[in-house]
Amino acid sequence: SDERTALARKSLAQAEMVVDRTTNDREAHADALNTASKVAVEAAAFDKARRFATELVTLVADRRDNMYGQYFHDGHVVLGRVSLKDSDVEQAKTHLLLAGGTPGGGTLTSFGPNMSLAKELADRGERSTVMAYLELCRRFWQSPQLNQWIQTLKNGQVPNFGANLTY
Repeated sequence: SDERTALARKSLAQAEMVVDRTTNDREAHADALNTASKVAVEAAAFDKARRFATELVTLVADRRDNMYGQYFHDGHVVLGRVSLKDSDVEQAKTHLLLAGGTPGGGTLTSFGPNMSLAKELADRGERSTVMAYLELCRRFWQSPQLNQWIQTLKNGQVPNFGANLTY
């Protein structure tokens, strides 16, 4: 809705200030970039979303320990969502599978990953890619929900990802 977009624009202005203020603290900067990239998608500021997510993925690329697994995953999810806005479905699929290659950690391992890109691709009929992604998620998230979602996709439907659309 327009109201949500307007609210997200306000949040984005704040998030950008945090990005600018944290350049000397790698961990805080990664956290700020992650937040800003997601808020930018909600604010329909897709160029900014791409810029923040690209910077995030680059920042954490050589740090594949648990702390960075979440940022690596979420950065690729944002990049995939931006690719879909550009109608580049193949690029979006690539980002989803890259996201699934995360080592996990953080909320990924406890609550599971953000499924927004998976849902957007499933809605477009890209069920086999989404199933491949969900199989990758088993390495860091042991949830019976994965089996249910894969079965739903096999049946030709889009799963209800519930709370996993908001993490």
